[in-house]
Amino acid sequence: MRKTFLLLSGSLLLATPVRSQVDIPPPPGSGIGRRQVGGLGGGGAEVVPKETANPVTRYVTYLTLSVSRIWQSSEGKTLEGKLIAFEDLVVEAPKGAAPPTPEAPKHPTVVRDGRIRVLIDRKPVEIPLSRLSRGDQEFVEGVRKANEKKTPPSP
Repeated sequence: MRKTFLLLSGSLLLATPVRSQVDIPPPPGSGIGRRQVGGLGGGGAEVVPKETANPVTRYVTYLTLSVSRIWQSSEGKTLEGKLIAFEDLVVEAPKGAAPPTPEAPKHPTVVRDGRIRVLIDRKPVEIPLSRLSRGDQEFVEGVRKANEKKTPPSP
């Protein structure tokens, strides 16, 4: 009896048609399946870039205060980067023209609100001074004192 039931139920499963919906996309370039967007008139939306008569390029220069070095956190993690000032030199020039040379500040800011800036992979990152190792804190303090004493070069 059990064998008959299994045989009968198995054959019913195989004989029952499987219904599923398969969505096959139309071939490219056939034009089938395209629809207009934008309502009955087919107007749609169009984005037209604004053309400027005199395009301008913006140049940002970071004032490096040290060569690239390995910085170590108080937890022992390391990263490589350059110590940079908080002042950025920003100049705008017509597109394709050489940018003018910006004037650097006499005494660049090394530490602001207990933080320093480090240039990592061409991106400025602010790091709390308290998170650096003692040796790096002493290095930053030395750079800060040297920049305070430094006189600007005469023209």
